[in-house]
Amino acid sequence: EVGIVGFGGRWASERWAFDYTTLLPVAYLVYALSGYFAGRASSMWYGALAGAAVAAIDAFVWAVLGAPGLDPQTKAQAPPGTFGVMVVITGLIVALSGAVAGLLGGFAARWRRRPSAMPL
Repeated sequence: EVGIVGFGGRWASERWAFDYTTLLPVAYLVYALSGYFAGRASSMWYGALAGAAVAAIDAFVWAVLGAPGLDPQTKAQAPPGTFGVMVVITGLIVALSGAVAGLLGGFAARWRRRPSAMPL
């Protein structure tokens, strides 16, 4: 995910001049798939953990790349010292939403495996 959506997406968005944020559905699909495979191997709660972990790594790489997709005016207008706080808050939100996507993927894996008596 980091290689394709992170690095590849940033390169492609600069090369072909499209908004980097249009790749967001691909990222959520990857979070859900990581949750699906973790949920298939164990429980849907591990799916949530896997989705959150992949999302946190994704958010870290996004911050290291210079927060592509963020409006340059927002970066320029941010009061001194607050841009880092904005990046950390964004990372936490991404990790939380990745956990939700991973939980849904884990739920789908458990439901597909045993729809009548699904263990949580």
